[in-house]
Amino acid sequence: MEKYRWYALKVKGRQEEKIKQAIEATMEVKGLQNFLGRIHIPFQKVYKIKGSKRTVKKSYFAYLLVELNLADVKVQETLMNIENVRGFVAPTGYSKKEEPIPLSSREVENMLGTKSDNEKVSDHGEEDIKKGDHVKITGGYFENFDGIVESLDSNRKKIVVKIRVFNEYRPVEVNYNHIKK
Repeated sequence: MEKYRWYALKVKGRQEEKIKQAIEATMEVKGLQNFLGRIHIPFQKVYKIKGSKRTVKKSYFAYLLVELNLADVKVQETLMNIENVRGFVAPTGYSKKEEPIPLSSREVENMLGTKSDNEKVSDHGEEDIKKGDHVKITGGYFENFDGIVESLDSNRKKIVVKIRVFNEYRPVEVNYNHIKK
């Protein structure tokens, strides 16, 4: 039996929870529950400030992450026939007909938020940065300050660096692209 892989499904917006429940129920009714792993509704809170109001918006709107074993063709067929499922995410957008492409482990880690603060983060570019590394801030308000990485947030693409300001150490939050090892 083939192993489970993660796939992204495009679904009707604002219906993610309802569609998740429909997938679970349909797969059980059709006897395909052994081919279905976990279902995750991905979201990342994006805060927008307009005037004095702070609003929250979901940035992964209308998607589900589904862990599946596609060894049986009925699995894909069943999913595509569920109401409000638009299709698997494919190179051409989303499709009910194209062969689904599994997500990479890096994509899954980013979407599920499974990286810990002590893991290396390679989203930064040419070098890996981890907790405890000595770094130089190359942009933003604290440009040219040196510091020590205190924590990493790969979902928000932020690093907390402890820098010395007025003879005191202070933690500051910096974008990944403003750090150099």
